[in-house]
Amino acid sequence: MPDVTVLVNTYNQEAFIGEALESVYAQEGLDDVGWDVIVVDDGSTDRTPDIVMDEFPEATYIRKENGGQATAFNRGLAEARGDIVAFLDGDDWWAPHKLKRVLRAFRLHRGIGAVGHGIVEVYEDEGRERPHRPADAFRLSLDSVEAARRFRDHKSFLGTSRFAARRSVLEQIVPVPEDLVVEADEYMFTLAPALSTVLVLREPLTYYRLHGGNLFQFRDASPEKKRRKQRVLAALVRTLPPALRAEDVPGPVIDTVLEPLRITVRRAELMREGGWPWETFQVERRHAQLRGIELAWTNPRRMLIQGLAAVLPPATFYRLRNWYGQL
Repeated sequence: MPDVTVLVNTYNQEAFIGEALESVYAQEGLDDVGWDVIVVDDGSTDRTPDIVMDEFPEATYIRKENGGQATAFNRGLAEARGDIVAFLDGDDWWAPHKLKRVLRAFRLHRGIGAVGHGIVEVYEDEGRERPHRPADAFRLSLDSVEAARRFRDHKSFLGTSRFAARRSVLEQIVPVPEDLVVEADEYMFTLAPALSTVLVLREPLTYYRLHGGNLFQFRDASPEKKRRKQRVLAALVRTLPPALRAEDVPGPVIDTVLEPLRITVRRAELMREGGWPWETFQVERRHAQLRGIELAWTNPRRMLIQGLAAVLPPATFYRLRNWYGQL
């Protein structure tokens, strides 16, 4: 039985999957570690299958009908044999010592159930990189409102390509709801600290690629892409509360964790379905408070935004807001 299974999910990533898998097989310092690699292809129609099978025959290649990220995770986790499962998106790649650092953390801290870490954001179209890392290593849990706020503010260090968890923890999480065609990792990494302590390392160990084909993180996107993101966020708001309650997470903690998601979903509802300006005002004020921005006369920009939210129809306000954000 391997010590660790690397689970790679991919869909139409012929331009990137080779670099992703090369970074896995170039991992250093694993002479005493048993490990295997599973690639779950979510129905690619480009050259992704040929690249994986021809250039990386050591990997276990699983091809399935297109169903989204959650179905890919569920299928891959059903085949995973390692005590630890480390996840990687097919358009990202790892630093050479990623697995060594993560496995060392699991060995030194027997009580933790998952590990995250810093990243390097790679802006493909702009040709630049930006490290994103915490000031120091820390632990996350969901045992209090204060802990929930800490999780909410630092969950960006737990996305797919920087997330590894004990298989015993993941077995309590799956199946991941199939509505999560993207952002299925958020379901997993939100439940993980409800089941066990999560350790976040400071070091950036993943290169997170931002490009025009990203399915969740994007700037300019088609209406269908935006609708898909809204559906997924609504699915998270719907499916996470009962899953967290099943692990005895208190209601106030759940509300704290989910508030940013609920605000995003409510914004989309107001944009799509309409409503009253005072509803927009309340949503935008709470969003500002979560970001630590208070409504004050010393902040004229915020006063203007709140003033427009209070008088404009929601759809008009959000169209204006989106237009301004693209300037």
